[in-house]
Amino acid sequence: MSRGVPAAAAEQLGLQRESSAEQLARAIREQVLRGAIPPGTPLREAQLVASAGVSRTTAREALRLLVFQGLVQHSPHRGAIVRQLAAADVRDIYRVRRVIESAAIDAARESSAERQAALTSALYELERAAGGREWAGLVEADLAFHRALVGLLMSERLDRMQRSLELELRLAFSITAFVDREFEDPAPIVEDHRLILQYLRDGDTERCRSRLLAHLDKHESGVIRALEALGG
Repeated sequence: MSRGVPAAAAEQLGLQRESSAEQLARAIREQVLRGAIPPGTPLREAQLVASAGVSRTTAREALRLLVFQGLVQHSPHRGAIVRQLAAADVRDIYRVRRVIESAAIDAARESSAERQAALTSALYELERAAGGREWAGLVEADLAFHRALVGLLMSERLDRMQRSLELELRLAFSITAFVDREFEDPAPIVEDHRLILQYLRDGDTERCRSRLLAHLDKHESGVIRALEALGG
């Protein structure tokens, strides 16, 4: 019986390491999501080659990866630019979230104990992050809770879809973080998630769904309001 490619051979093939293009894409992505590279900023191949010390082929592939991830847009006339979300994008993202996360509530009773435990752990991490009042940690903990919620559906495809949405959500939050400054008082965020989990454990599907949808409505409105304040 075949045991697959030996670890040493895989390492020689470079399968355990990111490519240069993936490393460059990740570095750019981190700066975009921190707000260090604002929406609308051009990402020119020549500048990436000079600043990162990579080949033009590597820079071009990194930009392709970022386009695929939804963080960069490319047009024949303007080239690659950091994506600027519009209100219509946000509404579409939250429309998808409502469908998937509502379905997760319905599936909770049938989910595995491991998946349910992940949701409890995610709430703990959110509470811990809120205590530090640090925006990036709070965003990651919030996303992890909703990722664990979608995980109750026990669907690899929906898990992948959720992770794809997270890239756009991080982009939205990076744009709006210092308009609403919600992270300075994270208690309402924590309470929303705590109640969602409590109702889920109690088997009170309708109250859980109502709290979830109210939570998503509130944050959708906040992101759109911030985008409009920034002229988006």
